[in-house]
Amino acid sequence: MSKKKLFISKRHLRYSVLLGIILTILLMTLRSPDNDTEVTSRALKLTQQQSQRESRPGSGSGKSFFSFDEIPSLNKNEGGFMGTGNTNELDSTLNFDLNDDDLSFDKIPKYDEFGELIDYSKYIPKLANYTNATLSQFTAKELIRFKQDYDNEQENLKMKTREEKRAKFIKSQTERYGGPDTLMSAMVPSWANVGDRPKACLFAYIEDDDHDGIMKSINEMEDMFNRQFNYPWVFLTRYGISEEFKQDINDTLRVDFQIGQIDEKDWNGYPSFIDDIKAEEAKIKMAGLEFGDSLEFRLKNRYFAGLFWKHALFKDFDWYWRVEPNMELRCEIDYDVFRWLQDKQKSFGFSISKKENKDTLPGLWDEVKKFKDENKKLIHDKNFMRFVSDDDGNSFNQCSFWSNFEVANLNFFRSSAFNKFFESLDNNGGFFYERWATDPLHTIAVSLLVSRDTFVIFFLDFGFYSEPYENCPLDDIKWRESKCKCDQGNDFTFMGGSCTKKFYEVMEWPKPDGWNKRT
Repeated sequence: MSKKKLFISKRHLRYSVLLGIILTILLMTLRSPDNDTEVTSRALKLTQQQSQRESRPGSGSGKSFFSFDEIPSLNKNEGGFMGTGNTNELDSTLNFDLNDDDLSFDKIPKYDEFGELIDYSKYIPKLANYTNATLSQFTAKELIRFKQDYDNEQENLKMKTREEKRAKFIKSQTERYGGPDTLMSAMVPSWANVGDRPKACLFAYIEDDDHDGIMKSINEMEDMFNRQFNYPWVFLTRYGISEEFKQDINDTLRVDFQIGQIDEKDWNGYPSFIDDIKAEEAKIKMAGLEFGDSLEFRLKNRYFAGLFWKHALFKDFDWYWRVEPNMELRCEIDYDVFRWLQDKQKSFGFSISKKENKDTLPGLWDEVKKFKDENKKLIHDKNFMRFVSDDDGNSFNQCSFWSNFEVANLNFFRSSAFNKFFESLDNNGGFFYERWATDPLHTIAVSLLVSRDTFVIFFLDFGFYSEPYENCPLDDIKWRESKCKCDQGNDFTFMGGSCTKKFYEVMEWPKPDGWNKRT
């Protein structure tokens, strides 16, 4: 009988220590002769912690293509973990049960979240029958209700103002990008959330064989990024996973997650428009290439190239971050990646770029050129085609972003422009008659269809590793500030086989010191 592996993350150890500290503080509070002073002290401590988090710079100031000072710092309203929780004496009036017959003045909160004494008199409604009314004329329940009504009214006003600003932003940006049917306009609603928490998820495709590898990746993402931001997970599976696997995920994650089954029609043998005999002959012909004779590889890549976003579990999200089994993060990510992309109006982020094997996609670029010729209005006039073609669009240079760790805007894939692009290439049958993959399809699509200014970001500071590639900050200051454990000598960014040097040149970004020592 095989033994079940025990996964213990650094996060769980930290929480155990933190729980002990909190219990000690609570015991000291109960013994305190001056409880009001103790409550005020805890409230002020909470305020100081919040202030420190809000004022902390997102990252260092090493040489890079964008200013790390612009990266959003942690925000107390973004779900980040706080070490000091609420107490009965701090303001929690919105959670009070007004049907509680035992509710009395000694049970209602005395202080707000900033440690200031709550003045309940200012919440008495400004009505004729309450003119010159004093607190003594009302019960504890009435005072709580007055404050709840006031707080709800203020929150509704904030929401109304926010929605008005959002609607104005969407209208102006949609006009700027040429109307509601353009690809750029499709992403505007997600950019309109600037300043708010993005609607984003971490995403992984899993099967039972991925158990150990994906559990490792989950712990990496939670420890090095998500423990601060609490984004939910979405897991998709074709065959379903065991109850034990589900339980392990449940025991490991402290955030919401969903597991969904992939629709059989999207991943079950050859599509109806494919010539089965021709496809089988192609598999035999390409058997000498990696996955050259694999139907499963072809079905998987076709699905993730252009169909995955249709799954119902993504309907409430604007962003996803794809995670593969057995990946590592060797630097701490102390800023909200989704928030940065959203607020800076970007659409795509990557950590690794590489050259594709040209023998797997000999006819791909011919289909791309055909699409370009037939859909000139969809090709952005400030596109990024120079990244994927060295001769002004005559041929494909095989450069692509590795989709295994991409961060992207789901509205890009939902747009009519992308779907025309995908359907045009898919109907040609290249996924089956050749061996096309997700990476070049996504890369070419974003290179042609969106503006370079809102196109893509290279995340140089993740310390991402997935065999055989490693991303490690070359800037020494950034390497230290991010507490990196990666080997700068192994950074793939400017090595042979990587296309990120080309990316820097097209974007006209200055290369970091020492980049040419790693070519």
